[in-house]
Amino acid sequence: MEDYKKTIGERLKYLRKKKTLSGKPMPVEYITTKLDIARSTYTGWELGRRAPNGEKLVALAALFDTTVDYITGKTDDEAPSDNKLDELLANKSLKWGNKDITEEQAETIARLIQGYLNN
Repeated sequence: MEDYKKTIGERLKYLRKKKTLSGKPMPVEYITTKLDIARSTYTGWELGRRAPNGEKLVALAALFDTTVDYITGKTDDEAPSDNKLDELLANKSLKWGNKDITEEQAETIARLIQGYLNN
């Protein structure tokens, strides 16, 4: 039973160090403020002494741009491919309603989305 807490702790520590704010690893204080929790609660999670509840797991996944499954160790994919828009648009069998989307249309959609996200 303690193994899942250790896994969650290791994943949270990794994600916090990977996620940067102003070029530095995300500070614990930033996370505790966003999740409205005590510092000791979060550090307990990272140390594998405690585990976040479902609501906090969802909030952590959103904060770190990952999935609950990754944080809990159910998968090793930080962002599963079905969540990656570029891979979705590369799919050759996309449809809108009952109409197939051509490769050219998919490329146009991808450029529009990329332009939107860059601005």
